Amino acid sequence: HNEPAYHGDMITNRSVLKIVIAGEKAVRKTAINDEMYYDFFLPVMGLGDQLEAVIRVGFPQNQITTKIIRFVQYSVGIVTVMFTIGCFLLFGALNYWVGKPVISLMQAIEGITEKGVANSSRQVTISSHDEIGLLGMAFNRMTDELREKTVSKSYLDTIIRQMLNSLIITDSDYQIQRVNRETESLLGYHQDELVGHSLKHILSDPGIL
Repeated sequence: HNEPAYHGDMITNRSVLKIVIAGEKAVRKTAINDEMYYDFFLPVMGLGDQLEAVIRVGFPQNQITTKIIRFVQYSVGIVTVMFTIGCFLLFGALNYWVGKPVISLMQAIEGITEKGVANSSRQVTISSHDEIGLLGMAFNRMTDELREKTVSKSYLDTIIRQMLNSLIITDSDYQIQRVNRETESLLGYHQDELVGHSLKHILSDPGIL
C-alpha cells in the first residue's frame, strides 16, 4: 500500500475481500479511515493457474487529484506558451507578407503626391505573386505610363513656350486655352489675362488690332 502504516492490516472490506478471493484484476475506490484511495488489484498465479496471492496497490485520491491538476496546469501553460509563440510567428508572417508591401506602396504614393509623377522615380518592390503583388505591379505600370505622358507634355509645353511665332490655342467655341510668349509680347497681355476669353473678342479689340 502507498501508506506504510496500513501494511500488514487485515482486509475487512467485503468488496475488497470478494476481489481478492476471486483473484480478479480490478480497480476500486475504497475508503480507509475516512480517506479515499484508488486500489489496484493484480492476481499472482502459480503452477496450474492456481491463485497464489493478490497484489493490492493503493494510491490516495488527493495525491492523484493533485497530480492531475498539476498536469493540467502544466499542459495549459505549455499550450499558452505555444499559442503565444504561434501568434508572434503569425504576426511576423503577416507583417512580412502584407505589412511591408502595403507600407512600400503607401510610401510610393506619398512620394508621387509630394514630388509629382515626373520627379518621383520610386518603384514598389513586392516579391509575392498574390493580390498585393499584382496590385504593386499594376501601380508600377500606372506610374510608368503617367511619367511618360507627363514627360511628353512637359516637352510639348517647352516647345510651345519657345516658339518664335505667335500661337493661340482655343477650344471648339474659340475660348482661349493657351498662348505662348510671342503672343503675350504681341498682344501685351499675360497668358492668365487671356485664358478663358473669346478669341473673337480679343481680335475685335481695337487696342490690340
